[in-house]
Amino acid sequence: MTNLPSILRHAPCLASKQLVQLLGERSGIAAVVAEELESRRINEHESCDMRKSSTTSLPSLSVRIDLDTEGRIGPGKIQLLENIRACGSISAAGRAMDMSYKRAWDLVDEINRICGRAAVDRQAGGKNGGGAVLTPFGLSLVARYRKIEHSAESAARKELLALQSDMGFRKKT
Repeated sequence: MTNLPSILRHAPCLASKQLVQLLGERSGIAAVVAEELESRRINEHESCDMRKSSTTSLPSLSVRIDLDTEGRIGPGKIQLLENIRACGSISAAGRAMDMSYKRAWDLVDEINRICGRAAVDRQAGGKNGGGAVLTPFGLSLVARYRKIEHSAESAARKELLALQSDMGFRKKT
């Protein structure tokens, strides 16, 4: 029998049909869990789509934080950490970003090196496979980055709108 905690840890990365198959077609909980996960997945996609659509109509701002002369944290590494949190696996998080397994692992090592402490806790493989979770520091890193990003976007919004207006004006002449 498949280990339920292992399935639920990887559930955000599984399609609903896969989840139902793993839990058993006749299991009432399988359908409920699959429906809930699908609902969450749809809401996440809607919120991502809304974020993208709100910034695509005007010039957008990207935040990159230089932590030392050779290391920086930006939207890609933060997205990888968020995917690790959602998927429970470095390789699944990388696949979600069309990234090779090695590239995802290298980025996690780089994040840990740059920060001087672990943002991701790797769990050794075994009967149910390995996995990964964000450490309390990793969760804090993501939250702080998103807060900085939100503050920067709010502060720059007026100027981004003015730039959009200027660019629209130039295109018409």
